[in-house]
Amino acid sequence: MPLDPAKVDASYQSVDAEKGAIITFNNQLNVPVDVYWISYSGERVFYQRLRAGASYIQPTFMTHPWLIVQAGTGGTTARGSGTLITAFLPATPDPADAAAGDTANIVSFGKE
Repeated sequence: MPLDPAKVDASYQSVDAEKGAIITFNNQLNVPVDVYWISYSGERVFYQRLRAGASYIQPTFMTHPWLIVQAGTGGTTARGSGTLITAFLPATPDPADAAAGDTANIVSFGKE
């Protein structure tokens, strides 16, 4: 489920690790992006730089928010840094395989 990246960066945090989920991050932009998990304390944790046109599967949990920032625009895990693109929260619980998980299409800057 797409979220407002500014709100996620400012006030979201992971809640628990009870219900598993899978998100396929699919970068449809022509620029690379950095994928961050928002920790239990609300801090950004860098997970992957995703080149333009690339995708990858990320195991996660239902209450774990993810933030997408344009690569090279901040270079830091500090809140409020970089060009925020979008954010996601899993919507499909405990899928048996990647095909049953969520797809996070990174298609535009700002609120989806």
